[in-house]
Amino acid sequence: MRTDIGFTGTREGMTDEQRRVVGFVVEWLIARGATRAHHGDCVGADDDFHGIARRLGLRMVGHPPNETRLRAFCRVDEEHEARPYLARNADIVRDSHVMIACPRVMATHGKGGTYRTIAMARESGRPLIVVYPDGSTLVEQGSGL
Repeated sequence: MRTDIGFTGTREGMTDEQRRVVGFVVEWLIARGATRAHHGDCVGADDDFHGIARRLGLRMVGHPPNETRLRAFCRVDEEHEARPYLARNADIVRDSHVMIACPRVMATHGKGGTYRTIAMARESGRPLIVVYPDGSTLVEQGSGL
């Protein structure tokens, strides 16, 4: 089974608990066939995720923003054209089979790019794993996992 992992998270970066749990989730997805990971190439959580996924051997796909102020410039194996934030987030959801999200707060809905991308994943029917700051998780559309 081919599984591309998509990721969204806050520019403030992941908490230690989020990094730990995301590592376990990525390992679990690799055991189920994941070979590539997509992220938005921004500072913070995208950069954290890149390090985790790269260390675990995934092929990295960057979807950079067209504004470079918050770009992390991660070394990726494949880079898409730079696009506005919401457009590239939609591309990440479209190109992934499962989404991992790391919001900054303990809420199922909210404002900002991470929560907009979570909403896109929900609307698409993609399996979604939300990893909260305390390391707790919410799994949605789980039948696809």
